[in-house]
Amino acid sequence: MLRSRARLAGALVVLGTATGALVTPAAAAGAATPGYGCVVDTPSAGAPAAYQPLKLCASFDRLAYRSTDVVKLTISVTNLGSATAPGVSLPYPVQSGFEAITDASPASSLFSYSPQPAGLDLPAGATVTAEIDGYAAGPASGSVSYTGKLAQGGGMQATYGSPLTISVPVTAVTGGGYSGRVFIDTQAKGLAGAQVTLEGPWDGINGGDALDETVTTDAKGGFAFSNLPGGDYSVGVIGPTGWVVVPPGNGLVHIDGSSQTGVQLPATRPLSDTLQAAISFDQPSYRIGTAANLTINLTNTGTTAIDGIQAFCDPGSSPTGVQLRGQGAAWATLDGTGVNLAAGQRTTLHLSEIVPAGPAGPLVAECVFGPNVHQNLNGYPDAEADATATAPSGRTIGFGVRFVDDDPIGGVATTSVTLADVTSGDPIASGAAAGYPTEDNVAQLAAVPDGTYALNIGKGWTLAPGQSATLNTAAIGSGQTVDVHVVPTTPQPAPPTPPTT
Repeated sequence: MLRSRARLAGALVVLGTATGALVTPAAAAGAATPGYGCVVDTPSAGAPAAYQPLKLCASFDRLAYRSTDVVKLTISVTNLGSATAPGVSLPYPVQSGFEAITDASPASSLFSYSPQPAGLDLPAGATVTAEIDGYAAGPASGSVSYTGKLAQGGGMQATYGSPLTISVPVTAVTGGGYSGRVFIDTQAKGLAGAQVTLEGPWDGINGGDALDETVTTDAKGGFAFSNLPGGDYSVGVIGPTGWVVVPPGNGLVHIDGSSQTGVQLPATRPLSDTLQAAISFDQPSYRIGTAANLTINLTNTGTTAIDGIQAFCDPGSSPTGVQLRGQGAAWATLDGTGVNLAAGQRTTLHLSEIVPAGPAGPLVAECVFGPNVHQNLNGYPDAEADATATAPSGRTIGFGVRFVDDDPIGGVATTSVTLADVTSGDPIASGAAAGYPTEDNVAQLAAVPDGTYALNIGKGWTLAPGQSATLNTAAIGSGQTVDVHVVPTTPQPAPPTPPTT
């Protein structure tokens, strides 16, 4: 099982696995069932007529836990209404003392967190159920609890009434240990002076880790932690004099009250010792919404090949101005299979990227280079280039977007397009097209400032393979119509077979 955890604004946000049935422990007569509950929410005052009454239920699989036990949280949502409930989601999940270990699933559209969760359309009478596994890893709270509140309509608005909260007690487990050594991989020799940090488990009371402790390896590379609270921990190592240590298993370890001894953490020299990277712009300034041209030089100064070199751009943040993000067709190689460099080889790449919308001022291209760079940045070389982003032309235009169906059967039904800010996702302009059998099938957009925008297509359709996900309006003439290629999100029915004569 893939182990992951995500923390957003003090709340642990988890994705569910759509398996299992809702656990309903037997309740004592006249008493609430611990660890189980349901709430039926009806539309609040002023809610649109399309909103439907929903039933939210949640349960834990036990009436009490130790802090190292696996917890199973089951959640179900049922549409009690007479019509489909649009965009149902749980955008505000809060787990206290609950460390999730989950697999993504088809139900994730219901439980995922994003600035505007799409949710899922739930037909009348239908139920969606998800099971979420985790650890009772917040013993300081004395309990494991879940609070959920439904939203409907595909947004963050919580349009329904009371939240549902369930809770069961948890008993702390302590006494576990974690010990081993850091060693130089090529020499099997202990590495002294490395700093090993253990953080965890997640504490639902104070919104942080119950333990954050660092020890320094001894002359033989040894380290040891003792008397640890049970739960999930993350391991981090900072090697001395540039040594890089990447703990196995994404740096996650579970302590269950017993000791883990003999842990071996290999140290290697950083890739930056042998891979050199440099970035430069071809001119000092660029207008927002136009292409910025870059030259990237990669050099392998080592004695062995380096394969699959990718780029991860915008690893930091610019307090003002605009940052390039390594996006667009020109970056396909550095974003895909990567570049291979033989020992002593140098390569030069000429790339371009549209300067995204943002405030005029500094323009920064900052990237880290190396194999599997999206999973690991430790010890990888980075490079930065600076220029100036100038204000766009100030022109606003109206133009049309023609939907071209790349599906062989053809025929784009009624749909819409929204131009959104590529960074924030905020909508800028939108329009709808009537669809076939009309001849033009064009959505008209009005008063769009020059710039580069993300293309968001309406429900039922998505961008076709090869269609750019952005649109640069600076290259469009006023009143012009541009083609956007789309395909249906679900297979279209085949046309009827013509009669034979």
